[in-house]
Amino acid sequence: MSEQRDGPWEVRIDDLFALPASEFVAAREALARELRAAGRQDLAGEIHALRRPTVVAWSINQVARTLGDRVAELVAAGDAVQDAQLQAADGVHTDLRAASRQRRALLDELTEAAAGLTDNPSGQRAAIEATLDRASIDAELQPVLLAGRLTKELPPATRFEFGDPTATTAAPTRPAPRRAPKPARDDLAIRRAQQAFEQARIRAEAAGAEACDATEAVDDAQQELETATRRVADLQDAIEDA
Repeated sequence: MSEQRDGPWEVRIDDLFALPASEFVAAREALARELRAAGRQDLAGEIHALRRPTVVAWSINQVARTLGDRVAELVAAGDAVQDAQLQAADGVHTDLRAASRQRRALLDELTEAAAGLTDNPSGQRAAIEATLDRASIDAELQPVLLAGRLTKELPPATRFEFGDPTATTAAPTRPAPRRAPKPARDDLAIRRAQQAFEQARIRAEAAGAEACDATEAVDDAQQELETATRRVADLQDAIEDA
């Protein structure tokens, strides 16, 4: 989005994400019309392009507003775990387990809070946790999470982003036996499997995005239908009065 905005408009944009999800499209279009009337065509276009938050994103956005301090702590805890991992890799002693436990507790707390805002807490909990997990450690998504402006759920973060905090780092009591190098064909099979996994992940993300777009298109069409119906009714009333 454009960085040059007037304060009042910025507040109005932020208010969109605080609304019930069912009211988002109508309020978005009303705000876009106001912006066009005010000569802010560029910003009106950006507002019109905003997607209605999914149930998962909406619930997290509300938690970001009511428990903003705790969400900020989750972001900070993620940074702390990553710093601890980097220091451990450099041979510096850090309490990685404690940092990971703290982050885990915050993630559980906020997941439960967001799930409690949905009609299906048990069915939405996994997606909420995955979205909070990824958004809280992604540098580009952290500001969006903190502002409460997510629009869709995110795929789970891979274990490689945080490693395995429960794995032991102590040296073995005796040297591990030497192992013969794996044949080159095994390395090729691993690379092919990794490529297949990545392609499958990309296809899954694309399918999820298409589903969100389709849902949004249906909502927009429904909104336009309701607007047109009201206009027809008004015209009929005017004709009868005439």
